[in-house]
Amino acid sequence: VRYHIVRGKLDTAGVKDRNQSRSKYGAKRPKKGAAPAATGKKK
Repeated sequence: VRYHIVRGKLDTAGVKDRNQSRSKYGAKRPKKGAAPAATGKKK
């Protein structure tokens, strides 16, 4: 495979509330004092 789409770069958006494999999906590390993210369905 020659190219991969990298989330959070160029014109692609990052994934909100992403905790695992964050770097692949353009999700920043949550702030230490922030409330935990709501648990949603896993896809």
